[in-house]
Amino acid sequence: MRNKKVRKSLHPDLILRFGFQPTAKSIELALNEWQPKHHFHFQSTQKRQDATLSGSVPVPWQGTELYIDEIQPKQNKPWLSNWKTQEKRFKRYLNNLLEKCSSLTDGVIYSHILPQIKSDHFIAVSNSFPARDLQLFSPGAIRHPLFLSRGASGIDGITSTAIGISLGLQQSGVLFTGDLAFLHDTNALLNHRDVKQNLTIIVINNAGGSIFRMLPIAEHDQYFEEYFETPQSADIQKLADSYNIPCHKIDSLKQLKAFDLQRWQSQQSGLSIIECQTNAEASMKLRKKAWDYP
Repeated sequence: MRNKKVRKSLHPDLILRFGFQPTAKSIELALNEWQPKHHFHFQSTQKRQDATLSGSVPVPWQGTELYIDEIQPKQNKPWLSNWKTQEKRFKRYLNNLLEKCSSLTDGVIYSHILPQIKSDHFIAVSNSFPARDLQLFSPGAIRHPLFLSRGASGIDGITSTAIGISLGLQQSGVLFTGDLAFLHDTNALLNHRDVKQNLTIIVINNAGGSIFRMLPIAEHDQYFEEYFETPQSADIQKLADSYNIPCHKIDSLKQLKAFDLQRWQSQQSGLSIIECQTNAEASMKLRKKAWDYP
């Protein structure tokens, strides 16, 4: 969807939207450009939920049957085939990029760990890059209940939320979170004894707020690192030890490929932590190459 030519070729006649604002910028770009004749947004509140101002018609909906007379459904096999073709092409393009990675990047973590998550688990994801990378590096791979909190600052209570979901559902799960979001909610670890199901926290430690590398401020070296990226050097292993929480550190591509999530979970009970120390610069380069899908 970041490729303008692809967006144009996939222009729809009808859009049916459910839920809140899309996380991915690429979808917002598409919604702004497409502006189809029929665009309905089914929502559970009366509040406007379309920051893209894409001309959608809000439809308060509680699951009742809905009839829209002016819409006459018909098959358009070439259009659908085009969507499928583009999806397959992107997957091949992405797999080729991932295979060429020589260092541990954020994106490789999702492509390796997501297929290992059992079908009876839920997935929770932090804001900033984890929410975006999960979509970018795992097209079609998520078949689990997915939870994402969109807070005011973006990183409030991520671990607490995942623990609450596990307790409330009595279900095992995996949380993908960045290092700053994880450190911001370390008090949540006090509740680890209450977690009876397997809950594995994947901490993607790229030593700061890499999300700001997307913004123009990243070009201003004098201010960027100290005030925006805010690099940290916390020892997550020692932090986990202080709570007596099992923790395993992965700091190379070779270690990641050797890691077996299901074996790890079979050896642990309750809450556990996997710290993946990634290369922030290489991770950003990989994202940009994925965004530049030709």
